[in-house]
Amino acid sequence: MLAYFDRENAGQCGSCFNGTAAMAAVAGALRDGIATDEDLARLRRWSVQLRGRGACGTLDGAANVAASLLAQFPQLVQHHLDNDCAACASAPFAAARPYAVEEATS
Repeated sequence: MLAYFDRENAGQCGSCFNGTAAMAAVAGALRDGIATDEDLARLRRWSVQLRGRGACGTLDGAANVAASLLAQFPQLVQHHLDNDCAACASAPFAAARPYAVEEATS
């Protein structure tokens, strides 16, 4: 779902263009079994801080999806952090991730 918001945003405002890409990158990393606790902390932060920053509702929609994933499926998220997921590994494709997950700054 977050990959959809990343692909389908209008590219007109930086907060949406970059924000949807960053959230999609974390979701993709989670799917691929390479996400870290820091990635999820960033996703949690973005799901709150990015609301209301876009010119339309796209960024809000993406932030709400991210927040729902973290709030409604915490056990599933943790499982993807701790283990390989057979369902994700058997998926017919992996979405392209043109943007790397943001590196943590100290």
